[in-house]
Amino acid sequence: MSPAWAKRGGWSLYFYFSEPHQVPHVAVRAGDERASIRISDGEVLAGHLQPKVLREVRALLATHRDLATEAFLTTAASDFPGTLEDMLKRARPYADSEEVHDDE
Repeated sequence: MSPAWAKRGGWSLYFYFSEPHQVPHVAVRAGDERASIRISDGEVLAGHLQPKVLREVRALLATHRDLATEAFLTTAASDFPGTLEDMLKRARPYADSEEVHDDE
């Protein structure tokens, strides 16, 4: 199993490939509950989550579907892409810094 790709209030998302699912998906751990969720539409492939956790996971996947798919494919190739936060920083390297002006 890869390190956690994303962690939120009481649940975490992981990628691993010992499961029989062939579609891009995330493994979710929330306390004692486990589920596999398809990235493209949030469908539960296996397991069970409380409705609140499932809503939160689906919202995160809807917002970051492209990054989740990229992370799945990268991890499938045996290379962990970093956390969601790492990927967001790489996608927007100047988001938290001042703008750079060429005329200064």
